[in-house]
Amino acid sequence: MRFSYSTHLLTFAEVVCEPPTNPENGYIQGGSTYKAGEVVQFHCHRGFMVEGQPIAVCQDNGKWSGTFPKCKTLKLPFVQVT
Repeated sequence: MRFSYSTHLLTFAEVVCEPPTNPENGYIQGGSTYKAGEVVQFHCHRGFMVEGQPIAVCQDNGKWSGTFPKCKTLKLPFVQVT
């Protein structure tokens, strides 16, 4: 009688999100490989403010959480000096 066996190794593909794009008039901090669980934070240049969620997380499905924010012109109230 002859017995045979095989071993099956489970392999898992590493989940990676597409690199996020810098918002116009802004930049991104955090993350470098954009693997599942990594967090990036969106910032705006001086004179602009973040509109939307400033943080995104690479999810287990390879997609970023939410939608990326935009940098809108900071509107300061007009003050008349007399």
